[in-house]
Amino acid sequence: MPMSESEEHVRTQKALDRIASWAKGLAAGKNPDGGENIAFGLTRQGGGLILDSFFGGGDCTPFVASGKRGVLHSQPPPAPPASVYFVDSSNNLVEVPITLTVDLNSGVVTVQGTFPSLPPKLEFKMEFLKQFDGESGDSILFYSDTSKDNAGYVIDFTLVASS
Repeated sequence: MPMSESEEHVRTQKALDRIASWAKGLAAGKNPDGGENIAFGLTRQGGGLILDSFFGGGDCTPFVASGKRGVLHSQPPPAPPASVYFVDSSNNLVEVPITLTVDLNSGVVTVQGTFPSLPPKLEFKMEFLKQFDGESGDSILFYSDTSKDNAGYVIDFTLVASS
């Protein structure tokens, strides 16, 4: 039986709470299982054009406490930037550095960069899909519930634990 909209909302809120709890523990140096950071993977499927699609990722450990949960950010310089990769019309892989902001209060992700054929700012609202234990830590997978550019997004947050 399909899940109701309210059940999906509750699951999304719990997943956002889990990420916020991990981020707050990292910021305070108090994660009981030796938390190290929060990594993300991001994929976009554009409006039918392969040239508008990308994949990439990075680290989004920087955390700012605000509201109920807080906000995650991609690493600032001098750390290596988070990046996404496009395949251009000649089948070349084009790297685009990005900044990522994840508002854990609203569930809205903002991605900014100098994209080849897209606006410089992309936004989407996350909906929880699945949580699973990976070799390097817990992973929480979301998809785009809504996006301003009518594209589909998938984002994964890995709560990296020390081994």
